[in-house]
Amino acid sequence: MLRALVLSLACGAAIGARSGLVGRPRFTPRPASVAQRTREAARPTPLSVAAPRARCAARAAVGAASEQVGELASSLMAEVVEVNRARIRLEGLNAYAVIAALIMNSALRIFTTTCVPGARVDSSLERAISILVLLASTVSILAGSYTTVVFTLVGLYAKTALGRQMDAAYIEFFARTVCYRQTGFKTFIVCLASFSASLCLDLLLKLRGRWRWVAFGVASIATCLMLRSWFEIVGIGYALVFSARRV
Repeated sequence: MLRALVLSLACGAAIGARSGLVGRPRFTPRPASVAQRTREAARPTPLSVAAPRARCAARAAVGAASEQVGELASSLMAEVVEVNRARIRLEGLNAYAVIAALIMNSALRIFTTTCVPGARVDSSLERAISILVLLASTVSILAGSYTTVVFTLVGLYAKTALGRQMDAAYIEFFARTVCYRQTGFKTFIVCLASFSASLCLDLLLKLRGRWRWVAFGVASIATCLMLRSWFEIVGIGYALVFSARRV
């Protein structure tokens, strides 16, 4: 009986040792001290190391994007400024065409209202004046027509090139039409001078008596003063504006 009890206790101890339930002391963790907690808190973690790098990368990306946006905005602003300057220049060219068209219309009216009298002895002076009026008005009409057509065509094709974003074609077109624009400006001056002459001569033709010569003299002096002022302004503008850049 006693022997059976000892054998059963020995078997139970062996089974408990194998299963780890008997003979092994239970582990109880010790609480961490303050120094250990401080060291663990100060120890860098993967997240704490990666966060500053991510922030630096984000700042660099934002800086690069802002630089690209600034460059794009400056380039767009430069293009807008260039287009505005080209537009202002074309408006100046169109002004030549408009003024020449108005003067040509006035010269055409003088031409249509002037009649050459018959071959009579007492009308030789009127015949000469009428012929001079017709010649002056004809020169004014032809010169005004050339100026109007040239500057209208130049403005038309230049605006078309700018509207289609063909900047190279616009520059090339202006470079090739320099001689035509210079000739158009000269014919513009001729149109002004010939119209002023035809107006003075028409005044002499329409009036009678002694006052016709007085009116003709006053109109001639006024015309000479106007032409002098116009030519002085043209000379100043050519010296300051067109002598440095001929395109």
